Amino acid sequence: MIKFNLFNIFTPKTPQLFKPVQFQKYNGRYYIDRLPAKFENGVGVLTAFVTDTERSCRTVFKSAGNKQLGYHDYKIHLYNKFLDGEYIEVDKHMRNKGIGEILKLASLIEMKKNNLNKMTLYSVPEAIKFHAKFGFTPDIGYVAPVPLILKGVKENRIYKDLSERASALLDRISSEFINEDNLKGVNELLTEYIDRCLQDNTPIFNRKINMVLTKEKINSNAEFYNNLFEKHGINFKI
Repeated sequence: MIKFNLFNIFTPKTPQLFKPVQFQKYNGRYYIDRLPAKFENGVGVLTAFVTDTERSCRTVFKSAGNKQLGYHDYKIHLYNKFLDGEYIEVDKHMRNKGIGEILKLASLIEMKKNNLNKMTLYSVPEAIKFHAKFGFTPDIGYVAPVPLILKGVKENRIYKDLSERASALLDRISSEFINEDNLKGVNELLTEYIDRCLQDNTPIFNRKINMVLTKEKINSNAEFYNNLFEKHGINFKI
């Protein structure tokens, strides 16, 4: 009589970490294909696929038992050579366990594989610190509500020097057209402001902002990202 071990049949097999990264190709774009990664509660699997248009895609992170734990919607623009990160969602019971970080690393892998120059996103206030820790910096452009963003820094009296710089920029912008020099000053000010908020664990202003992570910054901070790949059991290096 043949005996079956029902425990082995119905127990999901733990995916193997540090496997070579595999890709599938569609419309000239490369997407991650079943990549294991480690988070606080165990090991899951990343898989990316095309959604409603040839540029739109989603990376999903699932548990070994095939339960979806989080996803990232984004677009890969081959002609302009950038990845536009649109939305990351992690199951509310699985937050702060490294899943958001894993989804970001997946975007880095696809950015490198598709030879892109930068990754952009439009961050909600509560996610600005998360993105800043990962290396993103403010990328305020002409269409942004620049005066309202500067007003948020000006009214935060914790950092008097930054408040005064924001006030001066506001005066300059109100008396002339917003130009490249003004935008550069705004982005430099916001970068310093966010860095201090990170260090002191103080609140960020209540505004959505554009942020960017360039290929140059990724390469110059390769050790930081490679340590994250190692931490999550991903066989990839910048």
